[in-house]
Amino acid sequence: MHLNSALLLLVQSLRVVAFTRSLPLDHTWANHQQCIDINSPATFQPLSQSSLFVNFATGGEGIVSVVVFELGDEHLGGIRAPGSNEKEVLCTTKNSQSGLCSESQLGEFLISDKARRHARHPFITRAVNLSSPVSLHYPVTGPGFYCVAAVGFTAKTFSATMTAIDPVSGSLPAFRGGELLLYQYLGPAWIVLAAAWMLRAFETSTSLCWLVPVSAVQVALRWSSLEMGVRGGAAAVAVRILWFAAEAVECSGVLMHTHRIATAGHPGDSKSWFVRTSLVLFIAMFTATSAADFVATAVSRAPAYANVPMGVFLGSYIAICIVRSLRRQTPVYGSKQARASSGLQVKVFAGLLGLICLFCAVVAVGNAWIAMQPIEALEFGHRFWRVRFWAIQTPFELVFLFWTACTVVYCRYQDSAETERVLDVEELRKLGSSTDSDGADY
Repeated sequence: MHLNSALLLLVQSLRVVAFTRSLPLDHTWANHQQCIDINSPATFQPLSQSSLFVNFATGGEGIVSVVVFELGDEHLGGIRAPGSNEKEVLCTTKNSQSGLCSESQLGEFLISDKARRHARHPFITRAVNLSSPVSLHYPVTGPGFYCVAAVGFTAKTFSATMTAIDPVSGSLPAFRGGELLLYQYLGPAWIVLAAAWMLRAFETSTSLCWLVPVSAVQVALRWSSLEMGVRGGAAAVAVRILWFAAEAVECSGVLMHTHRIATAGHPGDSKSWFVRTSLVLFIAMFTATSAADFVATAVSRAPAYANVPMGVFLGSYIAICIVRSLRRQTPVYGSKQARASSGLQVKVFAGLLGLICLFCAVVAVGNAWIAMQPIEALEFGHRFWRVRFWAIQTPFELVFLFWTACTVVYCRYQDSAETERVLDVEELRKLGSSTDSDGADY
């Protein structure tokens, strides 16, 4: 007991930024099993090895049966008695007499040697005597959804704590590890590209230049919030809230300018009832999805539910903008080549919007399917925790980044085309003035 307790204190003191989360275990059904998602390298690394610890309160009486396992191996637990189709779960006196276990294993969960060989992660089972409880240490071998189950074997009541330490993710939930890895590459690249674009935009007075720095700030805040989330603290929460605000500004700007492009920038377009109503709906849904994301855990379905109306709304909005953009009239002034180029740009932009629309529809349908899975919360977490960062948490973040890039690039080319048309008109006017002067001299 003293050795394991000392080990726990040593590990916790060395891993200053380690993710330490404690969950209660007791004799009630609600707390007899606790599970948590953990990132950990598959190979042993002393300085970054994740662990689970189970510590029992002193002063109790009786024996408690404890098992630590990865949820995907749960079906391997138990042993079938000869002539029975039912699995025996605990080593009792009867099961010992039947040869399913030895007397030294009384009170432990039954796990066959075959099950241990086929398990993807180790099982640890103990019969803990509450009069002199020992602490259990489970070294985590690879990423997974790890659980501790405890039932009273002879003890009527008991109280314990499961402590998970994850140096890989720090205070950041393990299911967000994919987001952090993504932004560690995307963040610097996006910021550099945005800086290069802004330098060029200021030189050529490109419109929409404000959308680029907003997008860069949004990505920087997202990246910072994830990096700071590893250490935790109030600063990480504050930066995350700032990121939500920056993303709302960027997304709203993209929605407005997309509609303005679709309607050829008619006066008063940004104040039309369609744009105002759409922005109100978007902000309401964005607030809901942000709130769901803010409190999300590996077993949360709320973000998936929130993504469904968001996907439907964005898909519908984009579809309307596509129809309006294809109905635009080609400018009647400028050279024939310039008019043809403008029409082609509109079609290309509409095609890109079509891809975004299709992706939003896929996200909505996919999240509806995920959210409606008829499984319990723990099984839901185990099944989706590794993929939820791209299937549930980040799809619309990436959609709006791509959408922003498409909008800015389109407007850049439209500015160039507009400049060419203006120059063509001025050249025609000069030519006309020159012709009139020649006629007058004649």
